[in-house]
Amino acid sequence: MSASPLRAPRTIVHFAAERKGDPCSSISVGLSEGASSAVAWRIRLDAITNGGRMRLGTILTAPPSRLRLPVRVVALACCPGAVGWDFKVEPIAPYPANVGAFLKVESCTEGATLGIVPCDGSALLNGPEGAGAYNHATAGNPAIPVGARVQGWSLIAGAGVATLDITSPIFGGLPQIAVPAGATFGDSPRNIVGPATFTFGGVIASRWVSWSELVG
Repeated sequence: MSASPLRAPRTIVHFAAERKGDPCSSISVGLSEGASSAVAWRIRLDAITNGGRMRLGTILTAPPSRLRLPVRVVALACCPGAVGWDFKVEPIAPYPANVGAFLKVESCTEGATLGIVPCDGSALLNGPEGAGAYNHATAGNPAIPVGARVQGWSLIAGAGVATLDITSPIFGGLPQIAVPAGATFGDSPRNIVGPATFTFGGVIASRWVSWSELVG
C-alpha cells in the first residue's frame, strides 16, 4: 500500500489487501514524519472481517528523537480472518497548524496472537479513544464471560458444525448461531452489554470475543 497522507484534525485510512490478493490478518503500521516533529499521533485500529468490524485498540506514537527515526514501524497488529483494516488517525493537541505525516500499512508474516504490539516508543491505550480497557478471549474454557459492551466476535468452524450461544441474566438467551463446516461468521453487536456469556460448541477451528470495559 502506498503511504497515505495524514491531516489535522483527523484522517480515516482504509486498507484492503485482499484487493491485491494479499493476506492481511497480520499487518505492520508505519509512520513517516519530519525528523524535528514533536507531534504524538493517536491511531485507532479496526479490523474488517467477513462477519463485520472489530475494534482492536488504539496506540499513541512517540515523536522522533535522537534514537528514534522519523520513518519507522509504530505497531504490529493481528486479527485472524481480517480482510481489511480501517484507521482513525489524529494528532494530539496542541499541534502546529501545518502538522502532517504519512501512514503506511503493509501485510506481514502471519501472526498467532490477536491484538496490537506497539513498537518504537508507541504506547497501547485502553478502550475507545483511550478511555477504557479492551479484552480479548480466544481459547480456554468454551464459556467466555463478558462483563461490558461487546465489540465483536468471530467463529470459524472446523470439519464439522460449530455453534455459539449468547446468554445473559438481563436479556435471557439469543437464538443459537450455527456455522457450517469450514465457514466463518462473526458480528459487531454493539447493542449487547454485559453481563453475558458466549458459549462455543461443536467443531471449532478459531474463535474470539472482544469487549470494552470503561474505567474512567
